[in-house]
Amino acid sequence: IIHAIRNREKMSLIEKELVGNTEQNLREMIAATPSCLKIVDKEGRLLAMNPQGIQLIEAPDEDSVVGADVYSLVQEDHREHFIELNRKVCSGQNGHLIFEIIGLGGTRRWMETHAAPYALTNGEYAQIAITNDITEKVERENEIEHQRQALVHSARLASLGEMAGGIAHEINNPLGIIMGTAGHLKLHMRRQGIQDELLEEGFDRIEEPVRRISSIIKGLRNFSRDASGEDFKAVR
Repeated sequence: IIHAIRNREKMSLIEKELVGNTEQNLREMIAATPSCLKIVDKEGRLLAMNPQGIQLIEAPDEDSVVGADVYSLVQEDHREHFIELNRKVCSGQNGHLIFEIIGLGGTRRWMETHAAPYALTNGEYAQIAITNDITEKVERENEIEHQRQALVHSARLASLGEMAGGIAHEINNPLGIIMGTAGHLKLHMRRQGIQDELLEEGFDRIEEPVRRISSIIKGLRNFSRDASGEDFKAVR
């Protein structure tokens, strides 16, 4: 019996040591993780945050921000979505969100969070979340999208240039015929010695809009012309 009691006491000491080591290991793992780990109550107050999270929000230490309003760190355009996420998680559901924060030092960061309900001692749920800084990823994606939009815009301009060139060609041909015919008729009248002011004025009225249209067509042709292979020249 004495031997059994001693064995139980020995096992109890071993179990306590294991529990203590487990808690210590868990704390070390939380401190070493590159992600932000935080607990937020249903009112949006910060209950706990690991060192990585403290660094991301640019706070001096955990004590200085525990109990603070987390919502105020979320960029205004994303704040309502974050509040909705917190309400959802604190009601017992998991959640996921990508949002932007503004740190206490003014640095803007894009964050991706995965949140789950966390039971508090008072029986209520809080939000426990793993949050990662994805700023570089978002910036790369934005740059790729910007380049894609630039390519689309360039392609549209190229198509517009081709269309402008085609329109200019189709309009320029009949304009040349009109202008040439009016000029030929005026010359014929002069050679035949025909004096008719009404016809002269009519030819002038024909030539004037034709010149204006020709000027517009010239602009379209210049727009559609590929000048990428031409040399730049200094102008004064």
